[in-house]
Amino acid sequence: MTGMNSKTLESTYEERVGSGKKDGFRTGFAAQDFEDITAIFVLAKTWGAAHHFIHKTDLDRKFRIPVKYLTRVKQIQYAHNRSNTLIIALERYAENEDNKKCISLAKQKNLRFLNYKFS
Repeated sequence: MTGMNSKTLESTYEERVGSGKKDGFRTGFAAQDFEDITAIFVLAKTWGAAHHFIHKTDLDRKFRIPVKYLTRVKQIQYAHNRSNTLIIALERYAENEDNKKCISLAKQKNLRFLNYKFS
């Protein structure tokens, strides 16, 4: 696992999970995970999976950070403060061609990533 100050945040659910889980979702995200984050995008295979993740983890209410489903490459192109943007990639996101384009552009722009795997 790389440090929190690195440009690209890469880790897996198993490495970072705390004891708090609810229906297979990690609910115990630490405040330090989102210290300097101003926007979160969730990248998933379907809208339903992203919506379910957002609802179960309740990140927008806990940390007062806007959480959105990443649907278009345009959202990455127009991210105003890219260094403070986090992309949470749910497992199976790469099964969608548009998601592959989003990830390649996000890597070019040095956005932070958190790979999230369900238990």
